[in-house]
Amino acid sequence: MHLWTPLDTPLGRLTLVGSARGLSQVYFPDEAPNLNGLQRLTDRSDSAWSSVKVLVAATQQITEYFAGTRRDFELLLDVPESPDTFRARAQRALRDIRFGERWTYSRLASAAGSAQAARAAGSACDDAASRASGSRQSAAVCVCVSHGAVWPALCTG
Repeated sequence: MHLWTPLDTPLGRLTLVGSARGLSQVYFPDEAPNLNGLQRLTDRSDSAWSSVKVLVAATQQITEYFAGTRRDFELLLDVPESPDTFRARAQRALRDIRFGERWTYSRLASAAGSAQAARAAGSACDDAASRASGSRQSAAVCVCVSHGAVWPALCTG
């Protein structure tokens, strides 16, 4: 069962969507999410307790992030598995970047298993950021991209 909940942040009101498998989407204020068929998180949502725990943890951690008391997200993410391509390996490697740590595309390429593929790593990274800013998938809490370096944060696109 997927649940959703609003979260007021310095960026405006976010809409978080998750299930027992993890946080699946983060919508930003300028987006109009289709929440048809999803249940809003309420005090009476205990029938889907595992889904509730995921959204409560996401809400708490994102709030702590904006308060400056959290640097790393420890969220269960509901990310669809992708094929074992270089692009997929590079996008999975993005999750290994710690808060405050900046990686070059070369370092990301090495982490994905092909040290000479910095341009392809950059493309994979840009694709992850585009997905994050376009559909607000879980990459929104995994990686930011700027000037050829990548690092984790709650991204706005």
